[in-house]
Amino acid sequence: MEDIAAMLERRQYPRLDYRCPVIVRHQGKLIPGLMSNVSCGGMRIIADEDFIDNAPVEIIFDLNHIARDVSLRGDVVRIEDSFPKAIGVKFVDATSSGHKTIEQFLTTRIS
Repeated sequence: MEDIAAMLERRQYPRLDYRCPVIVRHQGKLIPGLMSNVSCGGMRIIADEDFIDNAPVEIIFDLNHIARDVSLRGDVVRIEDSFPKAIGVKFVDATSSGHKTIEQFLTTRIS
């Protein structure tokens, strides 16, 4: 049987552990959260809120002192109800300026 760790690391995009505050727009509400990791395909966000699976969200954050007010759209693809609560978001618009910003940021940090 295949090793579970190997299965988990088989991802389309490598992830970077990176923490920064985010605001998630979900069902008309603005919810504060904390990004815990990010890739070109999506992000994990810790937030004490009940999210709806497959719901569209918008994520707004300052990536660093240069990349400010980055905005990305995505769909909630995973909900973690453990403590702390978290969601996985898959980005939906790879052509947006926010996605380009994430790509450039990750290119300089993931080899």
